[in-house]
Amino acid sequence: MRVVQLVVLAVVLVQAFSRPVGSLLEHAVEVSDSDKKTEDQSCAVEAKPAGINWHYVNSKLPFERTPADQAKRHALFSSIDNNGNGFLSLAEVDKGIRDNMQLDAVFDCKPVIMRAFQAAKNVGGDTSGLGVDYIERKEFRMLLQYLRSYFELYQMFSLVDINDDRRINMQEFTSSIPSLHQWGLQIEPSAAGDVFKQIDVDGGGMILFVEFADWAIKMKLDLGEEENVRIMGPTITQAFAPHAAYALPQTYSAAPAYSAAPMTTYAAAPAYSAPPMTTYAAAPAYSAPMSAYSAAPVSTYAAAPMSTYAAAPAYSAPQFMYR
Repeated sequence: MRVVQLVVLAVVLVQAFSRPVGSLLEHAVEVSDSDKKTEDQSCAVEAKPAGINWHYVNSKLPFERTPADQAKRHALFSSIDNNGNGFLSLAEVDKGIRDNMQLDAVFDCKPVIMRAFQAAKNVGGDTSGLGVDYIERKEFRMLLQYLRSYFELYQMFSLVDINDDRRINMQEFTSSIPSLHQWGLQIEPSAAGDVFKQIDVDGGGMILFVEFADWAIKMKLDLGEEENVRIMGPTITQAFAPHAAYALPQTYSAAPAYSAAPMTTYAAAPAYSAPPMTTYAAAPAYSAPMSAYSAAPVSTYAAAPMSTYAAAPAYSAPQFMYR
């Protein structure tokens, strides 16, 4: 019994630590439109439409303009904005979907989060500053609505993507014409090839999610799920065709042929004669001057005269008589 309990505990711990963390999405913001094939491979298989609780999803995305939803949005933004700077990064949004909204189905679909973030971050009209790359409070309602719309679009995309490789080939697209009819678009089988090329903007031969989403928004497709919500998307498409200069094969002309450079002949260097020898006269010889000085004269002085003094006088002692 104790062994069974330890095994169950180990399984729970493995499942708890195997979930991807939100910080990994920080690198996905730099994915270019030409690399969307790798981006589309990040959505989990569990996001297939069969297991979606749309009532729960709608309740966690309060994007309506009612006072109740407005109050929910205000509290939700503050709970996701951990540093309180008034801006939400892609990593903060990703983490908030899992931890604050508790929408694991949406969290597992990274292309949905990416498309919604890119579509909502500039609806506020910012052209400079931090607002260009982040979600502000005034853009938060549109972020929630775009999350709901792109999540529904991904369910359609998953149904068309029969082999679950996160791309739609021509055969899959043709086989899904009945589903497209249910979603509001009538396509004749004979026109499927032309429609496929219109959706495949980059001409790669596969329809990526970003291309499918742009097209589905334009065609106003609707999954028809319970508690249906009309799909809202940006007016500016997010998929881009390659530049015309790169779409066609390049033809280069042959490199021009250059003739060999002419040989240059230089005259021999002139010969210079040695400079003439200069001869200088010998320096004159000078004799050392001899100076003869006579000896200094000897001076003779007379001896000093002797001085004779008379002897001091002798005094007799005075005699006093007292009476």
